[in-house]
Amino acid sequence: MNKEAILDAFRERKRLFFSVSLVVVLSIALFFSGTRLTLAFSERQKTEARAREMERYVEEYKGLLDKANASELHPVAEGEVDRIQTAILLHFQKYKLNLESLKEVQDKKTQHGHVYQAAISGTYESTVDCLRTFFVRSALIGIRELSMQMRNGELHTTLTYKIYTK
Repeated sequence: MNKEAILDAFRERKRLFFSVSLVVVLSIALFFSGTRLTLAFSERQKTEARAREMERYVEEYKGLLDKANASELHPVAEGEVDRIQTAILLHFQKYKLNLESLKEVQDKKTQHGHVYQAAISGTYESTVDCLRTFFVRSALIGIRELSMQMRNGELHTTLTYKIYTK
């Protein structure tokens, strides 16, 4: 073989090596850019899913808020709690029930309201009628616990209720 043929073969191998190297480097670059693109797409899908979830939560909350605002009963202002409590005491009196005790229950879990416990006594009919109509105008009041015991011909009732505040 002559010197020119050897140089041509060497150049040909060099071009082949360069072409293969270029294809490998471009393949690796394409792989990494594709991986980055896939990760970015995946992250975008997660973000969109979170956004849809937040939109559903806001819509659900809006629906509940609309339902609460449409209700006849609403939480009262903090300054109205004493007026509501007085109305409840007058309600007990209206049904000729004896108020044995009344105390505010301190509950660390209580938010947006005040919890009270009242012990009352009277006839069964009066107590049931009182509880059946236990509300004050548009104030949102929830009965949390109710216990009744018959003693000496009178029904002794312990009532725990919450006056909801804004």
